[in-house]
Amino acid sequence: FKAIRENWLAPTLGDVASLPCRIFFDAKKQFLQMNHTTYNFWQVMKACKIGILPVFIRDIIFRAVFNCTNYALLYGHYYYSWFQNPRTADFYAYESRLTSNQRVGRLLMATILAAVLSNPFDVVATKVMTQQYDKYTGMVDCMKTVTREETAKKLWLSGFGARTAF
Repeated sequence: FKAIRENWLAPTLGDVASLPCRIFFDAKKQFLQMNHTTYNFWQVMKACKIGILPVFIRDIIFRAVFNCTNYALLYGHYYYSWFQNPRTADFYAYESRLTSNQRVGRLLMATILAAVLSNPFDVVATKVMTQQYDKYTGMVDCMKTVTREETAKKLWLSGFGARTAF
C-alpha cells in the first residue's frame, strides 16, 4: 500500500491541486495546436471555464490507468519469478535487474493504454476550448454532439497518434 500511496495517490493529488494553475496554459496550448493565431484573454478565460472538467477527467484517467498498468506489469512479472523460486525472489534486487527494454516496454504499454482510455476527454477538451461559435454548452453536450455528427470513432481516435507521442 505504501507503493500505491507514493506512486499513484500523491501524483494524482498533485494533478488535482495544480489544475487551476495549469488550465490557463492548457487552454493556450489548445489554441496554438488548432492554429488559432488570433485569440484574446477573454477567449482563453472562457476556454478555461468550459474546459476545466474534461481536462480534469482526462488527467485523472491518464494518471490512474498509466500507474495501475505500469505497476501491474511490474509486480505481475515479479510474482511470476517469485512463484518459480521464492527463496531468491527479492523485489528490490529484481527491480534493479530489469533491462532497459523491459522498462521501456512496460512504460510504452502503460502509456498507450492510458492514452486510449483518456483520449475522448482530450478530444472534448480541445473541441470545447477552441470553438469559435458557441456550439457546445459543456462536456456532455460535446460528447453527444460529436458522437451524433461525427461517430464515436472520431471521439476515440481523433488525435490519438499525437496524444500518444506527446
